[in-house]
Amino acid sequence: MEEMTPEPEDLSPGSAMLDRSIRALREAHDPGWDQASQRVLAAVRAATRRSWPVDATFPVPDGADRLSISDQVVISTLRRALDSVESCAPSRISLLLDGHECTGATVSLVAAYGTDLRQAADEARRAVLAALEEVLGPPAFEQRTASVDIAVDDVTPGDPRL
Repeated sequence: MEEMTPEPEDLSPGSAMLDRSIRALREAHDPGWDQASQRVLAAVRAATRRSWPVDATFPVPDGADRLSISDQVVISTLRRALDSVESCAPSRISLLLDGHECTGATVSLVAAYGTDLRQAADEARRAVLAALEEVLGPPAFEQRTASVDIAVDDVTPGDPRL
């Protein structure tokens, strides 16, 4: 015979008190909790990520001015550029670096089932090269000598961007 959960009026006095305490705790609102959670969120948002400076150039009237851009900024730019590749989404992006000089990138894609993978890889390669040249500047990054490796790591039946 299965034992059923007793009704509140069937509980012993000690169990009834425990039941009331549980209900009171569930209904209680601790104002300090909101402040603590806001502090935790602020700390997470303020946390820095390690980054590596990548050489870039900025065109000025006298030629080019040298500057450095965080590798995280470059990778974010590549991720946005890859949004233009239809039916694909990047799953991993890494820069190929020689010291602080970017020599290319490695990109892993997730593609929707039925996508022409060669065409998608070609589009992704063009998007990456154009984005690298745009963000780093032509003197700091040369497309003709760059290496961009594209791999399709996964194929999904739905939209790979979800």
